[in-house]
Order: sequence, then C-alpha cells, then structure tokens
Amino acid sequence: MSENIETLQQSLEQYELQLLQVREAIARESSEELHSLQENLVELITLTKENLNSLKTDSDEDPLCEEYRLFKAELGDTTAEFCNDNEQSENSIEDELNRLIGSKCQAPFCEQWSENNTFTYHNALVMSIDSVDSLNNINVKVMFVNPTCKEMLPCQYYLSGECKFSDDQCHYSHGYIVNFSKLREYREPDFNLLKENTSVLAKDIDNLWKRAIVTALIQEEHQCSVKFESGKKQEILVDIQNTLPLTELDEGNICSVWY
Repeated sequence: MSENIETLQQSLEQYELQLLQVREAIARESSEELHSLQENLVELITLTKENLNSLKTDSDEDPLCEEYRLFKAELGDTTAEFCNDNEQSENSIEDELNRLIGSKCQAPFCEQWSENNTFTYHNALVMSIDSVDSLNNINVKVMFVNPTCKEMLPCQYYLSGECKFSDDQCHYSHGYIVNFSKLREYREPDFNLLKENTSVLAKDIDNLWKRAIVTALIQEEHQCSVKFESGKKQEILVDIQNTLPLTELDEGNICSVWY
C-alpha cells in the first residue's frame, strides 16, 4: 500500500507543478484554453488528494480485520500454526483490497429516471472500500471520470471536506457504491480514432460529458471542434484530452445494458 501512496504523492506533486506553470502562463496571457486546463488540473488535484486520504484512512479501518478477529474468537484458542497461517492469508487479502484504491475501472451507473433499471458502464476511479460483508460480497466507492449527468459529477465541496449535505441530499456525487464483481476493465481513450464526423463524448463547460460529432481536428493545438448532438447548435473547441472517442461497441452498449 505504501507504493500506492508514494505513486499518488508523486502524481500530486507533478499536477501541482503543472498548475503553477499554467497560472504563470495565465498571468502573462489569459485564454479560455488555459483557464480550462487550470480547472481540469484543480479537479485532478482534488481527486488525487481524496485518493491519498482514503488510502491513509482505510489502511487502519479494513473491515476484514474485525471479521477475522471475531472468527478467531468464535473458534476459541486453536493451534498457533493455524492462527499464523490465517493471519498471513488475512494480510494478503487486506493488501489486495488496498491495491484497489486509486485503480481505474469501468463501473455501472443506473440513471435515476430509468424506469427499467437500465444501466451503462463508464470509466471510473476506485476511491475507497465501502463494505466487506464477505470475500464474495465487496462493495467499493467510485468516482466517474467522464460524468454524463449531474448525479455522476463529483461534488467539489465533498472532495474538499466542506459539503454541508448528506450523500442522499446533495445534487452532486459523493461517490457511487458498486459491487466489486460488477466492475470492468478501464477503457483507455484511443485518440487515434478521432477524425471528422466521428462520434465522441466531449466535456462541456458544465463539466458534463455529452455526445457530439467531431467537425474538425486541429492537431498542432491538440484540439478539435465538436458539435453537440443536443442543446447547443454552435460548434465549440475542446482539448483532445477532453474527448472520449466512441467505438462501434460503444454505440451498441452505451445506452442500454440491462440488469
């Protein structure tokens, strides 16, 4: 687990250095692109700090530890060899759970308005271990990387520890609870798929990711022009990193996967 903390700490230092450089650039010559990059870095720093806090907190609060102590108490004082073997197994399980924190995945999300309990899969980060009822029933808390609705959008006040609302009352996300067995492999965006007239999810100014069509590529600026399929009629420029190219598989599964 110390390796995970060290990796996140190094990433945090890198992001903070990049943020300082962007702010210096803004001071010299402000632009919409620089302000957007600054906003993205601030959001990334906040999420990284939350990951670090979760790692440091959960390392001392793994539910399996108490479960194993109760298990030994019920059995009584058996041989030292038996206990030592189980303690080694317990430590191994705890290490595996801690490795989940900060990892990338795809997690299912069910829209509140959905009448048929349909869900879609979205890229996410595992923020913490929520509960462990048994080794076959582990729940994790995730934050979505490409939120497509307000309920998926991370609450900035919650991430900074200042939200006054409970998880149920806040209009934004305090983390989404998912059973570990339902997680899928993270889908890295393939920017090589970007070309004119391709479908993407693109990050809008409200930080939500919406379906759009690429109308032009500006490779030297690492940007593309997109037109959202609903709402806005005008084309807007977005950084390529703020797009998620959609494949044929996405077109078939992104809107209707059933429980």
